[in-house]
Amino acid sequence: MSKVEKFMERLADHVIEKRNIYTTIAIIITIFFGWQCRKLSVKTVFADLLPQKHPYIKLHNEIRNKFGGANQVLIMLGVRTTGKYKDIFNVETLTKIKGITEDLQVFNAVDRYKIISIASFKIKDFKARPEGYMSVPVMFPKVPKTPEDIEKLRLVIYGNPICYPGLVSLDSQKALVQVDFLEEQMDYNVTFKELQALRKKYEDDNHFVAIAGNPMHIGYIESYVPGAIRIFGYTILAFLVLFYVFFRSTRGTIMPVFAALLSAVWGLGFLALMNFNLDPLVLVFPFLIGALTACHAVQVVKRYKEEVYHLGDTKVACKKIISSLFVPGVGGAITDSTGILIICITPIPIIQKICLVCGFWVFGTIFIAMFLLPILLSYFPLPPSRENYAGFAQEGNSFLDKMLHQMGRFICGKGKYAILIFTVVITIWAFFQQLKLPVGNVVPGSEILWPFHRYNVDSFRIIFNMPLLNPMYVVCEGDRPFTQNAPVVIRDILKFVRYMSRTPNQRVMFVGSLNGPIPNYHRAVRDSDPNWLFPPTVDMQLKQLWRVIYTTGSPGDWDKYMDSDTQAANIVLYMRDKTADALIEVIDRVNKFVKEESVCTKPVTDIVNMEKTTFTFQYRLAGGTAGVQAAINETLVRYNEMTTWIAYVIVFFVVALSYQSFTAALFISMPLLTSTFLTQAFMTLNNPPIPLTTATLPVASVGIGLGEDYAMYIVSRIIEEFRDNKRSLDDSIAVALGTSGKAVVYIGITFLCGLGFWALSNLMFQALMGLFLAIILVINILGALFVVPSFVAVFKPKFITSQRQD
Repeated sequence: MSKVEKFMERLADHVIEKRNIYTTIAIIITIFFGWQCRKLSVKTVFADLLPQKHPYIKLHNEIRNKFGGANQVLIMLGVRTTGKYKDIFNVETLTKIKGITEDLQVFNAVDRYKIISIASFKIKDFKARPEGYMSVPVMFPKVPKTPEDIEKLRLVIYGNPICYPGLVSLDSQKALVQVDFLEEQMDYNVTFKELQALRKKYEDDNHFVAIAGNPMHIGYIESYVPGAIRIFGYTILAFLVLFYVFFRSTRGTIMPVFAALLSAVWGLGFLALMNFNLDPLVLVFPFLIGALTACHAVQVVKRYKEEVYHLGDTKVACKKIISSLFVPGVGGAITDSTGILIICITPIPIIQKICLVCGFWVFGTIFIAMFLLPILLSYFPLPPSRENYAGFAQEGNSFLDKMLHQMGRFICGKGKYAILIFTVVITIWAFFQQLKLPVGNVVPGSEILWPFHRYNVDSFRIIFNMPLLNPMYVVCEGDRPFTQNAPVVIRDILKFVRYMSRTPNQRVMFVGSLNGPIPNYHRAVRDSDPNWLFPPTVDMQLKQLWRVIYTTGSPGDWDKYMDSDTQAANIVLYMRDKTADALIEVIDRVNKFVKEESVCTKPVTDIVNMEKTTFTFQYRLAGGTAGVQAAINETLVRYNEMTTWIAYVIVFFVVALSYQSFTAALFISMPLLTSTFLTQAFMTLNNPPIPLTTATLPVASVGIGLGEDYAMYIVSRIIEEFRDNKRSLDDSIAVALGTSGKAVVYIGITFLCGLGFWALSNLMFQALMGLFLAIILVINILGALFVVPSFVAVFKPKFITSQRQD
């Protein structure tokens, strides 16, 4: 008997003999974490979704309260084609626009200086008169009532490039209201309810209200949390029914579910103890870790029934369980937890927090499944008739037993070669497919919600009528105050605006900046002659027009485009969408302009604040909704492969340490590559593709640990049958598949049934993740049942054949 085996036997004796102490410790820990759970909050903190060290996010944090952040909401009021109005130019519709604009003033966390519509005082009609410049609000403070006044308003709007098509659609049937919210004060649930009430107030038979933006998106997600909790309940009920069908006993039915629920109390309590919130987007993780706990518990219960039948003593049987399952159980839990903890290197707080908690959670599973569960089972008396357990201790007593035994014989025959060849072919195919894995948004709208969800319908309405939903902020910043008034900077920004407006494929629909109106102002002072629609060529005229634009408005009018000391200017690129390809193309074009077209690459000399001076300025990427998404995409691309391969290497060495064999690690770990490639290939081939996002990155990576658990249990049983029961290698494989393999099949059927309930989710993401996890599960089970035994049968590794002591 080896030192490891002696240690495990001493450990098993110690745990069972001191079971009262360990049971008391478990009760105390459970009470402590259960008490902590009262502080658990299920909500989204927007900052946790962002890679805070990325330069784009650093810029976002600097400018979000100055120029606006990623919490902009667009509200589009439109006239229905079946209604009585042909366009928005009627008293009722204009009154509704004014009402929406005014109601937003009292919303929670609203930035009142960033509420923009044709009814706000910020939108003005500029005129140059002999007596001076005039700037009059387009439709403030009153709504025109007479047909003549409404017609005048129509002409004013059509002649104002900010209003048309910026705030009024080209068909004149929709009007837009923009509003921004202060990120630190945001309560998405409150804002969501306020926006829903606003929609209900202003929608009628003649008008519709479309609302889109991050607060509305997250609000919808948080509103579906109760539905997700109901799915958890349905899943637990399904587990109970199936465990009863499998084990035909109260112990076999209750214990795996009890272990999963106990681990959930520990894990969620630790989450609350760390003052972390549970984000609705990662609700799949509690299910996943609970599933891992149930996985280990099923193996324990299955082995308990075997040993009780053979040994006839519950305490001795539980000692045997601990000593036999310690290596695969603890090794599996360690690889699960390290695989999860490795993902923490991804610098996105939501991933770091949930992975840290889940890493602790999985370590708790070691104690619960490998020690506490055998301890609790040892308290139960022997069943009245141990013959009820015979089916779990003998071969050939059911259809599943016979099927698994025959499968073992097939693998030990010629089947092993066909299985390995097929595995190699499918792995190569999946490898090239997963190279096409998309990152971030792949379609306009939200992939988290169903395609015809109200939010996606509203997003499409806004994007295809008034594409202001996806702004990217590019900040032109000087090294000292007042540099934005320097003619060289003004001309460079105007050149940048023209350059980005001509982005191929209409990736940028139009560009907003304080300098944008300069050509129109120049035309206005030239008696509105269209031949003068260009920036002045004389520096002093250019500076004067810039100053007129900046000073003509009311306080706060230009806060979105210029800071208070005119050192930094915000240039807003309104993108058609924020799909990954669009973001890459736009950012590359910005960088190309800076490198090849701009004068910002070297110091310039010009007049700043009435003094000639030498200074520098730069273009900084990227804020706004599109800039934030670009930062997330770049981070995911950088860390996805890194975390996957580090996790794979760690799993390899943990398995090697557990079996003291690199060959064992190779046999058990190689199918994990197939599993990883196949799951990501599925994401690529799905319609629409499931992209790599903050929420899907951990789920894909955790698949590495899932398959290794099943394989370790089967390999350990092969070693045990070959070593202790003196069976041949082929017989050992067949028996292992009929015993531990049977438990693996139980786990697979149970999880596939439970995951089916996720199809009921209001979130398409959760439904697809249920399918995604099911595919991971099936691939890993097939790998454990077919590929790993085939490796053993073909190569007859020494880490198994050298175990027998004759």
